[in-house]
Formats: sequence, C-alpha cells, structure tokens
Amino acid sequence: MTHAIDLKHKQSKGIKQFQEFIFIGTSSTKSSADLVEQLHLPPNSKLLSQTPTGNFLMITQILTAKSITRQLQNLHLKPGRKVQLVSRTSNGSVVVRWEEKLIGMGAEIAQKIIVTLAS
Repeated sequence: MTHAIDLKHKQSKGIKQFQEFIFIGTSSTKSSADLVEQLHLPPNSKLLSQTPTGNFLMITQILTAKSITRQLQNLHLKPGRKVQLVSRTSNGSVVVRWEEKLIGMGAEIAQKIIVTLAS
C-alpha cells in the first residue's frame, strides 16, 4: 500500500519545506527480533528500523517482497542510495529523506532494509 501527498513547495525565511510525502506499509506479524536472529548482518550493518534518527545511511540490502522492492525502487530507494533517517517510532516505523521527498515506511518494511552509516 502506497500513499502520496503532494505539498506545494514554499520557501519561507530560509526554511526549506518538502514537496512530497510518501508512505509505504504492509501487514506482517514477524518482529524485528525474529528477523535479526535469522539474518547474519555484516559488521557495522543495522536494520533501518533500529538506526538512530538524524544519521545519513547507505542502503546495502532490501529484503522485502518483490512488489515492495519495486515500489521502493520506483522511489529511487535501492542498494547504494544514501538517505537520512528523519524519524523513527518505538515500533520501528520510519521516515527517511531523499532529495526533496519524505518517505515513510511501516515497521514491517523498515525491518527488512539493511543499512550502514554513510561517510
């Protein structure tokens, strides 16, 4: 499920606002703890859902269903892409920034994206 909200671009006293917010979510019952146990993450890698906010991150792997992976790729979120983690909820849902877009992801998707800190 993908939702997009187009916001008119406004520049007010040097404050830049985003033009678009997109949210992608699915339903899943598997917890991030279950997934971490199954994965053998490379050193310095984390799940997107467990990364502190404010960090710039490099997406290294996307382990979602093909339909979700395709949606993410259509938004230019793919391995090798650098994003900034803007927000994270206690359950693992996240909002990342890429260019002028804010992209929200449900916890079940963020738990299947592996990232490293970007230099």
